[in-house]
Amino acid sequence: MNASLLPILLLPLIAPLPAMAQTDADSVPIPVQPQVLGEPVPPPPIPVEPPPETVPLAQWLEATKARMPDHICQDKGEWLACFGLEPGSCNERAERISALCVDILAENMPTALTEAQAARWSIEAARCFNLTFLNLHQETLKDDESCRTPPAHLR
Repeated sequence: MNASLLPILLLPLIAPLPAMAQTDADSVPIPVQPQVLGEPVPPPPIPVEPPPETVPLAQWLEATKARMPDHICQDKGEWLACFGLEPGSCNERAERISALCVDILAENMPTALTEAQAARWSIEAARCFNLTFLNLHQETLKDDESCRTPPAHLR
């Protein structure tokens, strides 16, 4: 090989080429923009979810006191008969005990409830009713097969 041709052949290897990138869609080179070093670009903002809907405590208390007796007495008070109580007195007894339980629970509740919190506190109100009712009337529970287990809506 001729020594005078060597610098010409090596020229492409030592000469800087413009930065180019290939795209997948076609093989036309696309110039790559150099990255400027300095301040980092902040990440995009994280989308903020709206706060969950809440219900004021007073509204939840009122609604729970109004609905709970109907829920408890949906069997027309037949289970109360297992305690020697008249089925017709179900709503009256349920109103008194559920109001007592809800008022006691309200002392430890937040001023507004999300849907999940309201559901949790409703379960606590039902648990309080069941325990209170059983404590008040345990000695009068009839020893009857149908009276050993409360209906599903009271468990």
